[in-house]
Amino acid sequence: IVDFMIQALSLDEPPPPQKLARLYLLSDILYNSGSSMVKGASAFRRLLEPELPAVFQSFHHILMQQGVPETEKLKGQVLQVLQTWHKWSL
Repeated sequence: IVDFMIQALSLDEPPPPQKLARLYLLSDILYNSGSSMVKGASAFRRLLEPELPAVFQSFHHILMQQGVPETEKLKGQVLQVLQTWHKWSL
């Protein structure tokens, strides 16, 4: 699951709304793996965290491309996810 998520988020091909939806899914996984009482759930967080720089590098690449519509909107939505993670102490 972790490899699939990282691969899906690291690709530059998906349109920005699809990439953002994947980021929201990743956010849900990180949140629930940190607050879950299910045995082994924290493994998702432990395995995902080292891969996050590559995920955000991919978003940076999309944001820096010329001609990507609604770049500022996407940037704001990604920043909102990061601010939420900060509030949740992820």
